[in-house]
Amino acid sequence: MSDNIEKVTGIGGIFFRVRDPAKMSAWYREHLGICAEDGHADFVWREHKQPDEIGRTVWSLFPADTDYFGPTRPAFMINYRVSNLERMAVAEYDGKWKDFTSGKKLTSAVLSFWQ
Repeated sequence: MSDNIEKVTGIGGIFFRVRDPAKMSAWYREHLGICAEDGHADFVWREHKQPDEIGRTVWSLFPADTDYFGPTRPAFMINYRVSNLERMAVAEYDGKWKDFTSGKKLTSAVLSFWQ
């Protein structure tokens, strides 16, 4: 991998479609200690090299029929963190950044980039 390309720096969020979000949330709370409020949990952390910066990773359950992350497949979505969304988008989308600037959300069938 070239040092000149943008790289993923972490996970911004993990989102699941489930048949019964309340029941699944209770299971995760009881068995894994994930305490979700309103269907999501917010994991707060700090950058190793920049301890003054607070980061977050979101874990969230959605109803099975949501259209939030596309059609009925996939059953989950992962948002990746990148240090420079525009530079990554230009590289990945062959310079067509202007097509994606509204909301700064790039989506494909399996992943989204958020800045």
